Amino acid sequence: PLCIGDFDFLPTSKHTVGAPPAQQDNTGAWWVFSNFSDTAGQTLTQNGVYLTDGQTNYPDLVTANFIPGMSSAILTNPSGLKIAVDGTTAWPNYNFIWGQGTTHTISAPATQVDSSGRTWQFVGWSNGGSAAQTITVPTSGPGFAVTATYSLLGQVQVTSSPAGLTFTVGGKTCTTPCVVNQSSGTQLNVSIPASVPLSAGSRLDFSSWSGGAASTSTTLQVTLTQSASVFTANYYTSYLLFTSTNPANGATFKTSPASPDGYFPSGTPITVTPVPNSGYKFVGWGGDLSGTFTPGYLTMNGPESIVANLQIGRAS
Repeated sequence: PLCIGDFDFLPTSKHTVGAPPAQQDNTGAWWVFSNFSDTAGQTLTQNGVYLTDGQTNYPDLVTANFIPGMSSAILTNPSGLKIAVDGTTAWPNYNFIWGQGTTHTISAPATQVDSSGRTWQFVGWSNGGSAAQTITVPTSGPGFAVTATYSLLGQVQVTSSPAGLTFTVGGKTCTTPCVVNQSSGTQLNVSIPASVPLSAGSRLDFSSWSGGAASTSTTLQVTLTQSASVFTANYYTSYLLFTSTNPANGATFKTSPASPDGYFPSGTPITVTPVPNSGYKFVGWGGDLSGTFTPGYLTMNGPESIVANLQIGRAS
């Protein structure tokens, strides 16, 4: 019972003695548990074990001692961020009843991420102390509070379609999607490859940026602001047209549309015309084309391989 009471205990028996960490008296004032004192000389914790002595000719007196308490709050600006108080962040809230004159440790992490994925950087405490410090609860006043102020870092998100490509953002390589959080006003250089090999005869080719920039350049300079900016590099799949002649080196090829390196965007319809060298004439197709007519027609839905069969003789 939370009251003064007399108990008859058996000599040398054990009992649990406890006190709430904080409570209010009839006037509404707060009191915080300090310690137990025992005329038998025992040292008891807040929820300790009391061992009765063997003396039955005089009473033992156990007293719960309290000190004045004060409403205390550890705040963040903006609210909802985490602070380590007395070595842990596992608090249901940051409102406490602490004993006046007691000391506590508080620590604000240099950066932390909120529930929306934005990064906040520590600026300072309202009392001017260091990020990790020991505070003392005052002995007077209506309450006690200190506030950790944070500033929102600028954010750049560099993505790609498709995802999973390797870019250079701010001098560092990253695999998309890449997220960079730095102070507002920071400038970052973004560099991306013009082409990304996929397999023999297929690759991704850069087409343009979308989102925060409308550009076809493979390099960008972006400036961070407190708003989150998203830059998406769009790629399309291209396939290679492998060409050869039989016998070898007997002709060249013209394609429409033309390609500087034999790659064409996926789904592109093309025509292929063999141009025999002097002393050769075209007699038919092999590989992924058949027949004897030119030009040949293909749709580039994958890598294609064609052979121009030639005959030594005058071209007709």
